[in-house]
Amino acid sequence: MSPPLASGANRLASRNDVVQMYRFVLDREPESEVVVDKALVFTRAELAAGFFATAEFAERVVKAADHGRDIWGVLPGPTAKQLDWASKALPLTAEGRAALRAWGDSWPGAYFAILSDSAFRSGETVTQRGLQFLRSLASVRGAVDRLDSALVIGWAMARGAEASAGPVLVEVYGDGVFMAAGRADRFRRNVQDQFGGDGLVGFEIPLPSRTDSGPTRIEVRAAPDGRVLGRGEIHVQPAPATGLGALKQEIASVRATLDRLERMLPAVISGMGRPLADYGDYFEDHYRRPDVVRPDGEGFTVLLDGVGRSHQSLFWAAASLEGQMTAPDRLVLLVDSTLEYAAADIAARSRGRGRSNPVVLVTRTADPGQRAAEALTSGPGTPFVLLTDSGAVLSGRALAEFASAFARSDGLQALYADEDAFDPEDGRERPVQRHCAPILKAGFDRDMLQQLPYVGTVLAFRSGALEAAGLQKDCGGLHGCDALLRIGATPGAVGHVASVLCTRSGPAVNDADGTIWARCVARDLATSVPPATVEPRDDALGAVVPGAVRVRFPGEDVRVSVIVPTRDRLDLLKPCIDSILAHRPANRCALELIVIDHESREPGTRAYLDPLAAAGDITILPFNGAFNWALMNNLAADRATGEVLVFLNNDTVVLTPDWLDELASQALRPEVGVVGCRLLYADGTIQHAGFISRGHAPDFLIHDGVGVAGSDGGYLGRHALLHASPVVTGACMAVRTGVFRALGGFDAANFPLEGNDADLCYRARAEGLSVIYDPYATLYHLESKTRGFSVSGEDRATSLAAQALLRQRWGERFGEDAGFNPHFDRTGRPFDRLRPPLQDPALPWDQAARVARTVS
Repeated sequence: MSPPLASGANRLASRNDVVQMYRFVLDREPESEVVVDKALVFTRAELAAGFFATAEFAERVVKAADHGRDIWGVLPGPTAKQLDWASKALPLTAEGRAALRAWGDSWPGAYFAILSDSAFRSGETVTQRGLQFLRSLASVRGAVDRLDSALVIGWAMARGAEASAGPVLVEVYGDGVFMAAGRADRFRRNVQDQFGGDGLVGFEIPLPSRTDSGPTRIEVRAAPDGRVLGRGEIHVQPAPATGLGALKQEIASVRATLDRLERMLPAVISGMGRPLADYGDYFEDHYRRPDVVRPDGEGFTVLLDGVGRSHQSLFWAAASLEGQMTAPDRLVLLVDSTLEYAAADIAARSRGRGRSNPVVLVTRTADPGQRAAEALTSGPGTPFVLLTDSGAVLSGRALAEFASAFARSDGLQALYADEDAFDPEDGRERPVQRHCAPILKAGFDRDMLQQLPYVGTVLAFRSGALEAAGLQKDCGGLHGCDALLRIGATPGAVGHVASVLCTRSGPAVNDADGTIWARCVARDLATSVPPATVEPRDDALGAVVPGAVRVRFPGEDVRVSVIVPTRDRLDLLKPCIDSILAHRPANRCALELIVIDHESREPGTRAYLDPLAAAGDITILPFNGAFNWALMNNLAADRATGEVLVFLNNDTVVLTPDWLDELASQALRPEVGVVGCRLLYADGTIQHAGFISRGHAPDFLIHDGVGVAGSDGGYLGRHALLHASPVVTGACMAVRTGVFRALGGFDAANFPLEGNDADLCYRARAEGLSVIYDPYATLYHLESKTRGFSVSGEDRATSLAAQALLRQRWGERFGEDAGFNPHFDRTGRPFDRLRPPLQDPALPWDQAARVARTVS
């Protein structure tokens, strides 16, 4: 019994069928209209059988496949229209049509799917060896992004059974002679966004130096079957020049070399780093440093609180400070009566070694904040104060790095640093014990601090700032963090030293449910405008962040204009609009829903929209002309009557009922410019949890959290906490109408399709407004995962051009992301891999500290 074929294969061929058959099978146009007319007496199936059996097809494709010749190279595969036609017109089984959809993104893959189908195998038009060769060519996707005399950069990925063989081996040939090879195993975010998987498909292959001049034809191939990934030509030496021309040429050559070396630097640094899971080895590589004794100068009062802890922990905490103290410094051992004699012994031994002169204060005060405040008034003052406890062993560079940071900025009033923990399974003494569990913190973010005391409890202050802020009672050991809430209200007053300066033997404070911190934040917010309340976290996706609370700004009776551009696609638009209208009762905000209709033609679209417009649920704004996302939204924003604008893609579906109140309440804060939300793929994994900015990388802006479970809170809870983000995505973006108009709206001339959302965010930040990611507004972004990011070559070029312009406009000012700790590698997936610290241990103490700050 013959297998069922495509339903349209037995129809008489049309003129279009004949033309498409010539193009698809013979790669050319018909000889004449007469030839086309003569073919109209055949069915599509008969026509296909004839074309695939022609000597021309046999010579061009079959013989090439049988002899292992790649005649397609880097030619693009069939278009989507060609594949759609072929799946309907060719006599394929259901399995053959599925194979064509799966493999048809290249010509070898399309021919493999067709010729291996049972409907074609009966003709034996190609040998099994030829079929295997076609399959092997189609089993590798890839491209070359950069090709010069020093380096070849691109990506290659296997699919099907070949994918299990590991990274693709890529070979480079010059004038047909082998030059170099490498594995495609480097992380590429853009490829992961497009095709999924782990993204470990990139390659960077250095080329050997050559002394001969003239052009060399380069071909980049995927082994072992030689699929051509790219071709080009390199010129080893420029044409000779004389005089001024020669000098200019030499300068240009030096600049090009420096640019190339600068582009190579991130990869070199990345290679020197380690996975986050190997932090213990990373610490041994980079943080086993001698103590640094800074010159005598402005001193620190170090309050070392040992109340409630052991003699041993007090000993090691004091010992870590002893070697870095100078004459102006004052070490205060704050203990209760159980450690009085132990503290006195520690102090006496330190004085005997001539290293420091600790003061022992025995206290009966139970409240940590109160006893710290009392200790500060018990003796002579110093310019700086360091709060610590006997659960923390400090780096021998801690005081030097804090002092250096203060010296760099008079406006800096308080500092915190990164920390880690001692490995509880390592039974050796503290000085040689292995380190683990690094807490590599974000730059200062007051919104994040109000939710979680992420800065830690080892904190350095200018004495005047700490005195003005005060140390409050009832903070349960978080009195230093509580003081930062007040100090941090001044932009630039709190800084982050991106260096591991503290190692803990246990938690500083037991507040896993956030009760203690909620009390501190509620007191700080008591007089806030607009008023805000503190609540337990209730994450819609179940993400858990121990010790965190939620700060909720009240929803107001304001009007919010939600703007949704669309062109047909009722399968996407209807779930989006329905979800907005379904959740309208859960929000106090009045809703104005504007649908921008970009030349919709399908009757079903108007049949859905027109009744909603007649009922007053939506306003339809027609738009004609080339698709320009920025322009369409600008025009709609001009018509909008709401105090807040929400720009929304038509492939989103609202998940959290009070999403509109949440976005509006954040957007209405006077210091906030733009608010973004948490976006999920249809399978519940994260598509967007804010952006990460990676400095000077070509694709320097990347989504945070892509592909991880929605219930995953992210590194240090960042996916589940409201925090500052370099930019947010326009797939769902809220902004006050007045702010949007004052900023001039989206730049529709320079960013019509991509980059307009990021550019708007940067312009808001340039005006001193913050851009925040808000996980309490969560939506699905349905089409994005299957559509990918800039799938076609044209779209990819548009994306890269937009990123290049963004980097040109804003890279120097906003390229570095204070929320992305400098310890993390800038070339791979965020927060997965560590790079060497930016500090050079050989530098003098006053040049070693690198302070990463963000304006709160």
